[in-house]
Amino acid sequence: MLDKKLKTEDIWRTRRAADLLSKWFDRHILPLFMAYRIGSETLQENYTGFLLRHKGVLYWITAGHIVDQIRKRISDPDVQIRKKRWMDRCGLYQAEMLPALFDPDMMFSVVDDRMDVGAIKISYIEENSLSSNNPLVIMDENAWLRVNAPNPQGFYLIGYPTMLNTSIETELSKNRTHYYFNAPLQLLPIESLEDNQTEFHGRILPFLEEAYDIFDDIDGMSGGPVFSLEDFGGAWKYRLIAVQSAWNRVRREICAVPMERVTQILEQWNK
Repeated sequence: MLDKKLKTEDIWRTRRAADLLSKWFDRHILPLFMAYRIGSETLQENYTGFLLRHKGVLYWITAGHIVDQIRKRISDPDVQIRKKRWMDRCGLYQAEMLPALFDPDMMFSVVDDRMDVGAIKISYIEENSLSSNNPLVIMDENAWLRVNAPNPQGFYLIGYPTMLNTSIETELSKNRTHYYFNAPLQLLPIESLEDNQTEFHGRILPFLEEAYDIFDDIDGMSGGPVFSLEDFGGAWKYRLIAVQSAWNRVRREICAVPMERVTQILEQWNK
């Protein structure tokens, strides 16, 4: 139960506030859905990521190990890709999702001891379709540059935990299969442990209304953005801080790549 004496600066840690703010953040997130067959088994997965326009190029940003997983799937001759779609709105039938047209040549990843970030270049055809999707907002440098930014009230990790996904596969005919996939967006409150140009470290906090944390596994949220929540004289604003890449289950700590490093890597990739 929420304490009626809750301080104003702690409101962001309530489930009620997170549910309200999710309407802001939902428009920035673009998951990738894939259905593929290995032998006689069909598997469905979704990957958290977001669109970023940098130096005139549109990218889908996620964790490096996620790009490596996707590259392995689409390059493996033993894997038959059944569906590869951008989930521009979760909970919709598969026919309403936009086909993802990328191939391995459009994918980039860096995974080492201090870096885990990946990107996929968005094709011109996809960009036109995604840009015309009114609910979806493409971020650029205005979303992450720290210009006159005060100290944040707190941080949110945004993504789609696998533990909450639901899927239904229905075979309509011999050559036609219908997929239904639902992935609820989650905002998890984070306290910053360290924030520098190389790494962002944070700890996942429970919501203040809840005596325990129901999220004991954030698998599926890799590649999700970390946003700061800032109070500009009574007006709440948010800023893109980093891309989540790893976490420690025991200490409930996450590691993320700051956007300054992400954009530097994108520029090196395009040289």
